[in-house]
Amino acid sequence: MLNKFESVYKKPEYYFFLVFALALIVRILFLVIFDGFTRELDGDEGAYHTRAVEILSGDFLGSSERPPFLGVIIAPVYLIFGEEPAYARFLMVLISSLSASFVFLLANLFINKYNISFFCSLLWVFYPPSIWYSTWILTETVSAFLVILIAIYMYKIIENKSYINVFACALFLGFLALTRSLYLFLPIALLMFWLAYLCLFKRQISYIKNNFKLLLFGLLSFSIVLTPWVVHNLILYDKFIPHSTQGGHLLLVSNGMLGNSDVKSGKYTKDILKIPELVNSDQINAYEYDLLKREIALDSIKNNITSLPEPVMNRFKNFWHFRPDPYDSSWTINDSVMGLIWIPVLLFFIFGIFNLPIRVTLPILLVILYACFMVIPFWGSPRFRFPVDSLIILIAFLGSLKMDIFGWGAYMVVRSSNDE
Repeated sequence: MLNKFESVYKKPEYYFFLVFALALIVRILFLVIFDGFTRELDGDEGAYHTRAVEILSGDFLGSSERPPFLGVIIAPVYLIFGEEPAYARFLMVLISSLSASFVFLLANLFINKYNISFFCSLLWVFYPPSIWYSTWILTETVSAFLVILIAIYMYKIIENKSYINVFACALFLGFLALTRSLYLFLPIALLMFWLAYLCLFKRQISYIKNNFKLLLFGLLSFSIVLTPWVVHNLILYDKFIPHSTQGGHLLLVSNGMLGNSDVKSGKYTKDILKIPELVNSDQINAYEYDLLKREIALDSIKNNITSLPEPVMNRFKNFWHFRPDPYDSSWTINDSVMGLIWIPVLLFFIFGIFNLPIRVTLPILLVILYACFMVIPFWGSPRFRFPVDSLIILIAFLGSLKMDIFGWGAYMVVRSSNDE
């Protein structure tokens, strides 16, 4: 019996399901304690709940103002169990718990001892923002899960450039773009950097030629995933729109009044929405309304370009801030807890960047930097950072292994690639 247990204990499946079970218990307890089954829809939750209901009512993908993927995955749950927010929240709990298991698989790509990878995944199991967002009908949990899957398949592609791996990565990149429009250009950014790296530093033009079909297949797969959303917006507005019609709004509230104290601090203000050009624009559709907001925002930036550096720097700073709400004037227990967690993580993360082999950090570091710099035109918040927090924590954990604080440094695997 003991030998049988030891054989199971040595299998990755054991740790995968153990992590899932632990994460699920923690998140269900949190859901129950904070009335997740009974509380009313709050904030952005209403938009995603409504999207799922619209899909069930036969309204294709619903409104264009929000990306569709979250509503798409909630709709089948509502179809089976009923249109109650509690069911959608429980789905978020399941996805969040599953993401912790995939953190274990991601860590296991770099660590050749399961119990150490298990310890890394526990950091995500008990990471307060991961627990918090798991009980809300928001894009954060789904985005974080997709980012983890994308990271796994990026490394799988490095090891084995098969069509299956490329398709899976492109599929998840497409789902991520349909969850948060911010990530629409992530595949292009990754591809351009990789091609530049091969051409400028490795002089491997032949590699690009040999894998051109694979690259084209990946871009085509990504485009196919976006096609239903593009068709949906084409029907609504007769325009090619692969993103949600909310970008102009976000740009305006962040840049329309660059002299505003909130905007200067890196936040946003909705006071700009009261100007006559917007108040008297009821006759135009959502796409044209968003374009109008974008034009006003760009004019504001051009006319006040000297006022832009201060809010931009604060957006960057607040993206990396440990406080859940850097703009809250009062200090809370959450700030203290996250300070104790995030400051060491950030220090180990910085150490890891400069001391781990670049072949280990570069792929996921590109995703992190993309998320960071794509936020710069808008307001800065740790909430925008959350989808890539698991990657930051992973590099921090690998950085701690490199320092060999716990005597685990010998178990870290240095990845190799044929493309070096």
